[in-house]
Amino acid sequence: MDDPAEYFRGLGEQIQTGVADLAPDLAGPHRPGEGFLAKTARLHAARAQAEELVLSELLYSQKPDNEEQDMDPETAAHYGDLNQTIQELQTR
Repeated sequence: MDDPAEYFRGLGEQIQTGVADLAPDLAGPHRPGEGFLAKTARLHAARAQAEELVLSELLYSQKPDNEEQDMDPETAAHYGDLNQTIQELQTR
């Protein structure tokens, strides 16, 4: 990574834009008769869901190129098993 500050700034902007674009779609339209607290809860839940989806797509799914090279074989095997378990749980 040549410029970590630039990389993370760009990644942060991608995350921010992704959440801002997705949250209104997840929240849906105004609901007739919806009170202030219900609307606030709906919008907050939509934003949290958007953050989870965007972070999962842009951040958590990335694997460092040198991840296994920096670990001893036993630790790498443990993380390999853990990653396999996570993938199996996600496909259920």
